Order: sequence, then structure tokens, then C-alpha cells
Amino acid sequence: MVNPGQQSRVITVDGKEAEILTIESSWMDYLGRAPMFLVLVGGMVYGLITWNRHRSVSLFAFLGCLIMLVLQLGSPYVTTSVIHQMSREGATSVEIANAMARLGLINSLLAGVGMAFLLGAVFGWRKAAIPHP
Repeated sequence: MVNPGQQSRVITVDGKEAEILTIESSWMDYLGRAPMFLVLVGGMVYGLITWNRHRSVSLFAFLGCLIMLVLQLGSPYVTTSVIHQMSREGATSVEIANAMARLGLINSLLAGVGMAFLLGAVFGWRKAAIPHP
């Protein structure tokens, strides 16, 4: 039986114990990310709406939001999958920590690319400053 707030439980399959995530933990993780999901989807929709008026800026905004949305949706799954796979293979906690550090670096680099697209959308349409008299 899973206690409220417990993120995983141990089950026995073919005489072997296996730890699985509970449905509650997965939903709670995504529920906490819901505000960001809404903002990113809204940005993508707005990018599509303004596509005809500002093609390159809208493309940058759309791509930036898409990259960050994919990271928001995929990161928890990838992290959990890697931890469970490495645990099943008998990896040490140091090996798992190193793998998490590498995943964190990849996640940061991809988030940086998404943010660069968003910054390009914000500042990309601007022309040279007009000198003040």
C-alpha cells in the first residue's frame, strides 16, 4: 500500500523486488509544472497567431517555447528512467549522481537554446537606435 506523499513503492515481480513510481507522484510533478506549461503553450499559440505579421520573430518565439515545453515534459521522465535503469543494473550512488549531473548539463544547454530563441524574438525585431538630439 502506498502512503500519501510517497513517491514510489516496492513490488515483487517474478520473485524480484522492483521499485516503481506511483501514479500520484507523476501527476503531482506535472501538476506543479502546469503554470509553465500554460505559459509555454500560450506563447506557441501566440507565435502562430502572429506568424503572418512577424514571421521571423514568431518563429523564434514558437521554437523557444517548443524547446522549453519539450524539456518540461520530458525531463522528469528521462531523469526517473535513468535512475531506475541504473539502479536495476547495480550502479553506485556516485555513478547515478554523475549521470544526473550530465543530464542536468544537457538540460541546461537545451534550456539555454530555448531561452536564446525567446530573447531573439524579444529583441530581434528592433532596428538600430535613433540618436537623440
